[in-house]
Amino acid sequence: TELRIGHLGVPRRHPDRVGLGVLNALLGGKFTSRINLNLRERHGFTYGASSRFVDRKARGPFVVSTAVSTAATGRAAAEVLGELRRIRAEAVPAAELDETRNYLLGVFPYSLQTIEGLSARLDEIALYGLPLDTPARYLAEVAAIRPEDLSRLAQAHLRPEEALVVAVGPAAELMDQLREIAEPLLWRPHLPA
Repeated sequence: TELRIGHLGVPRRHPDRVGLGVLNALLGGKFTSRINLNLRERHGFTYGASSRFVDRKARGPFVVSTAVSTAATGRAAAEVLGELRRIRAEAVPAAELDETRNYLLGVFPYSLQTIEGLSARLDEIALYGLPLDTPARYLAEVAAIRPEDLSRLAQAHLRPEEALVVAVGPAAELMDQLREIAEPLLWRPHLPA
């Protein structure tokens, strides 16, 4: 079953965007992220899961993406929502933030080492009207993120209570699983005609 869980995010030019990139890397933006380790390593529901804030001029979505065994769809969705609630409720340990920050700072130069990578950065600056020093400021902003910043960002920008859950798979097998986590008034299964 293809599983997507998400809600509205922020525009690319939002002042919290760099911090949200750090928060997302920790949550679902790298292989050792919380969501991937939970769904893949702890539960064996998937080969991989990720999350991201999708850049748009207006508000883009925040989305968690994975493919899971159909029998585990409801449990996987509940685990993702649980990770969103947990990162809002509990302070991120400094060591986990350090590892995430070091990862982001370490991979950043690779995004600029080819003509394609450099042009992608320039495209982003032009498309979203960002300052020309955005790449240089990114490094400083990532390095300055603290655990309390992540708590503020999670509280302000992650909303598991507003998340939409979309599961594409055999409806007859998914309905009971997903009904358990869905708000009764929002439950709208789509069955093929």
